[in-house]
Amino acid sequence: MTKDIALPESWFDDHQREATPQNPLAPVAWPDLKEIPAPDYLIKSLLDQGAMSVVYGAPNSGKTFVCLDLLISIARGAEWRGKRVKQGTAIYLAAEAGHGILRRLTAYEAHHDIDPASVPFSVIPRPVDLTGDVGQLIEALRPHNPAIIAIDTLNRVIGDHDENSPQGMSAFIRAVDAIRAALGCHVLVVHHSGKDASRGARGHSSLLGATDTELAVLNDEDGRRIKVAKQRDGATGEEIFFALHALDVGTDSDGDPITSCVVVEGFKPEKQDHHPLSKVPVLMSSFHDVAEEMTCGLAAHRDKWMEAAIDAGISASADPANRKRTFRKNLAAAIDKGLVFEVEDFPGWYRTAGEIEAERAEGRNG
Repeated sequence: MTKDIALPESWFDDHQREATPQNPLAPVAWPDLKEIPAPDYLIKSLLDQGAMSVVYGAPNSGKTFVCLDLLISIARGAEWRGKRVKQGTAIYLAAEAGHGILRRLTAYEAHHDIDPASVPFSVIPRPVDLTGDVGQLIEALRPHNPAIIAIDTLNRVIGDHDENSPQGMSAFIRAVDAIRAALGCHVLVVHHSGKDASRGARGHSSLLGATDTELAVLNDEDGRRIKVAKQRDGATGEEIFFALHALDVGTDSDGDPITSCVVVEGFKPEKQDHHPLSKVPVLMSSFHDVAEEMTCGLAAHRDKWMEAAIDAGISASADPANRKRTFRKNLAAAIDKGLVFEVEDFPGWYRTAGEIEAERAEGRNG
């Protein structure tokens, strides 16, 4: 029952209890606050030791893959998405879809070429009623001295409580606080977004109030990314772009391949240009340069033209595929406007309308 969950002592209480054990609620003077050490980081500028975070997203957004990637980076002490990491034991409570965790770990092992025996990472592959069994869970975790435990997902560990009610969410938060107080570890909660993803994680707003860091895992027209939606004592708005890379991790009983994914570096997609002809001046300037070089100004071949346009800055994207896509988009727009034509019987060669009209005028005058 929730009434059996012990509320954690705050760090103010811990500090003051040592100084005046008779009055643990005595105020701490401003100068004395400087003696209280600031919490160290787990992932620099993102997650602090002993804090609480929420990673939320829509189904199939990749939030569980992100969570595993983050946890194992901490267990390995390996840099995560360009951020420094403090190494520590990581525990993953796979309360949702625990049967699929092995294939995801197998994919991570193969992609990163690591020995799992050397990584202090463990899994609890079954649901837990966190609001009722928190004491049992704490005792099971204590020998491992975890730096972080991830709970995936909130909905599968809240028992008979309603995540939309203040009473239900408060019971869950008390259980999380009890784990943090007893073990001194960071607790990361994996959660679902609401019907309107722009409004954040679903459920009662007390979860947001209790959370130190909130990370939104998004997959939309702006790309697949992790967005820092809340940071109690830091900046928000940072976006970390990622992609999911598929790997074969074995075969099933029919001999068909079993696949899973790993998180790899991603790119911010190039924004769609609301004015398709905005890059046409670059396109046409490149055309004239290439045409002059190849045919004394008469025509230009598409491949050389594309290279020249990209070199001239037709696209600011770092992704070669996006650069080529921008060239093709602007070429199509220029054709629609009648600025250039593909030469009949010579695929890939283009001429401008002005050159053709000039030739016709010369013919009439001759």
